[in-house]
Amino acid sequence: MTDIKRRSFLLALTGSVSSAMTASHAETHLHPRQRIGKAVEVTSSANFYTQHYRHIPEVDFETWSLTVLGVNEYVLKWNDIRSLPAVETMRTLTCIGNPVGGAFIGNAVWKGIRLVDVLGNLPMPPDSTFARLTALDGYETALSIDQLLHPDTLLAYQMNSAPLPREHGYPIRLLIGGTYGSKMPKWISRIAFINYEFKGYWESRGWSNRADIQTHAMIFSPRTLEKISGTVLIQGAAFAGYREITQVEVRIDGGEWIPASLVKGDSSLAWTQWYLEWTPATPGKYSLEARATDSTGFTQFVENHALHNKPDGASAIHKIVVEVLA
Repeated sequence: MTDIKRRSFLLALTGSVSSAMTASHAETHLHPRQRIGKAVEVTSSANFYTQHYRHIPEVDFETWSLTVLGVNEYVLKWNDIRSLPAVETMRTLTCIGNPVGGAFIGNAVWKGIRLVDVLGNLPMPPDSTFARLTALDGYETALSIDQLLHPDTLLAYQMNSAPLPREHGYPIRLLIGGTYGSKMPKWISRIAFINYEFKGYWESRGWSNRADIQTHAMIFSPRTLEKISGTVLIQGAAFAGYREITQVEVRIDGGEWIPASLVKGDSSLAWTQWYLEWTPATPGKYSLEARATDSTGFTQFVENHALHNKPDGASAIHKIVVEVLA
């Protein structure tokens, strides 16, 4: 893809190549590490969206510890974590409350250790079904034992080849494959094995306790109500968690669905970028829609009648309106 297309993809997310789009506490920005067409873009750490439960705690990695409450109490220190084999992976994170086409989403390269390497050899109560997770800011949630011990569940300490920024969980945060960020505490400090279903902060307010990612596509460019002319690059991203994105289609003014070109990440746990060139025939206002299909064969079908879909996360088709100038 040309530099113009790469720059327009950045502009779609930021308003300029150097600034970030903001929605409440969220920012999303794609860093031009590679041209589109070779590798998916990575959101810079400074411009990755943030969502805070309370305050951002001050943490010293030398005094940080992770307490595991199982058959006995175990305390893991920073050196225990760093002594284990490291893994690096590209992952997309998004908030369960992100509205259709919203900014609470980002894609980064994370480094850390597999949590199963920490917990796999520790005895746990035989009736354990869930693990209650507590963070230093007081945030709590829970995971099933299967989720907790999945090889894709990480304790991450680096983001984009640098230590985690404070606002992203320094020194350690949890990463879970295929779920929304509500299940991934930053500044994690305690894991307690329990034999009952626990509802944390968001779950007790009506959001899903499983929090599996919904299949969805987003239009990043052009923006809604934007005035455009000439040949236009319609582009965005799609994500479905563990399910691979197999197709993204665009519909213009209620016409036929047109397949877009795809650029995939390292795995389905990183978003898929998509783009389609469009030359409008006449001036006027046009509606643009994007829908995704995943590897199970599911295709988005819900019209965009609401900003978000509680309790499971947004899954409606993203629709915008643009104005084509003469």
